[in-house]
Amino acid sequence: MGKPKHYRPPGKKKEGNAARYVTRSQAIKILQVSLSDFRKLCIHKGVFPREPKKKVKGNHHTYYHLKDVMYILHDPLLEKFREIRAYQRKIKKAKAKTNDELAKLLLSRAPSYRLDMVIRDRVIENEYLGLRNGILDQSAILLSSHGCLTCMNCKILKVL
Repeated sequence: MGKPKHYRPPGKKKEGNAARYVTRSQAIKILQVSLSDFRKLCIHKGVFPREPKKKVKGNHHTYYHLKDVMYILHDPLLEKFREIRAYQRKIKKAKAKTNDELAKLLLSRAPSYRLDMVIRDRVIENEYLGLRNGILDQSAILLSSHGCLTCMNCKILKVL
């Protein structure tokens, strides 16, 4: 008689909630970062875990929406984190070879990341949502590493 109309071989493609949600460990494998970097990226980009209707892997996992993971994947901040990690390996290698001059030179030139684009995106997003004054949202509190967002007024701020 042949195959049924909706036949799908096992392990080929996922459908439903299995396709829309991934666990935290799967998200880390997709992004190829460490757990601490993943947490930082989630805080900076405002990505939070979600509760799917049907938990495919079980109740004891943290689930993220696949669109949120893809949003982080295409972010320039992710590349900056990878650059910093590679640079830290260079410093570690120089220290292991007891090359103190090179280690000091590398430390002085260490790359850093700026959150200007993240702040700008948050301001635009919150103006769109209608939030005008004070702290923009709860995750902005975590973002304000140097207190740049705690006393900000959106009416005064000009977005470039």
